[in-house]
Amino acid sequence: MVLRRCDGQAQRLAISPLYFEITSGLGKWLYRASRKHAGGNGAEGFTIGFETLHQKSGSESSLPSFKNKILELARANSLPEINLEVIGAETPRPKLKMVMRRFMEGHQEVPSRKRSAPPSLPARLQVPRRSVLPSRSTQRRLRKP
Repeated sequence: MVLRRCDGQAQRLAISPLYFEITSGLGKWLYRASRKHAGGNGAEGFTIGFETLHQKSGSESSLPSFKNKILELARANSLPEINLEVIGAETPRPKLKMVMRRFMEGHQEVPSRKRSAPPSLPARLQVPRRSVLPSRSTQRRLRKP
């Protein structure tokens, strides 16, 4: 994801490897939107109404259905690097507050639920490691003045 700063410089956002474990399309979109909007706002994060969020998402589901899906994501609060909080959940116009966990006091990253160490290959299938030294011909060329 590339963002443009006010001075025209491009700034890249790194995506957490845990992003690829998010199974919901809406969850992936919300992660990207949260990174973009809440990433630079510090501990205040970013707050947005559900109606606006629904419009920006381009979701074809109805607003009540969309609201329920967002409430589920906020209750689970399992998006990597992002804390979700619903403000006024019982009111007619609830809002979603998104804060990067690194800005929160005493934060701990949500651990991966699915990832495990990759299985090692049997010795007969492993490729031998090559030397990282340059070849002899390259070494000779480097020595010549």
